Parts: sequence; C-alpha cells; structure tokens
Amino acid sequence: MADFFATIIDFVRGIIEPIFRFIFESILWVIIFFRDLLVQTGIVDSVITATVIPIVVLLGIFLVLVGWIWGPIRRTYGSD
Repeated sequence: MADFFATIIDFVRGIIEPIFRFIFESILWVIIFFRDLLVQTGIVDSVITATVIPIVVLLGIFLVLVGWIWGPIRRTYGSD
C-alpha cells in the first residue's frame, strides 16, 4: 500500500513541480525586467528601489486578484 501511495505522490510531484518552477521563474523574470527598465531609463537611480517597486506592484496585483476572487465567495457562503 505504501508503494502505491509513493507512486501517486511521485506522479503528482512530477506534475506540480514544473508548474511551480514556471510561476516562480516568471515572477523573477518580471521583477528583473522592470528593475532593469527603471534603472536604464533613469526613472530610478537606486537598484534597491528599482527592485522594490516591481515587488510592491506585483504584490498589489496579487492582493487585488485574491480579493476579487475571495470577496464573492465570502459573500455567497457567508462568514462570521
């Protein structure tokens, strides 16, 4: 029985791992792209500030999307 679950876990891990890797690498690519854009265009002089700005923007987008999805679910099924 343990071998059966081990094969299922390995199969699921094989599917999920590339998806998470793609998401993580995409987020890093966007942060690096916008950091380089902000520094090269001269909008921001500091590399640290140019790195923080895309992180804050991506976090804001993520929170808006989570609220956009979570709000109707919460209103539909109620909360205490």
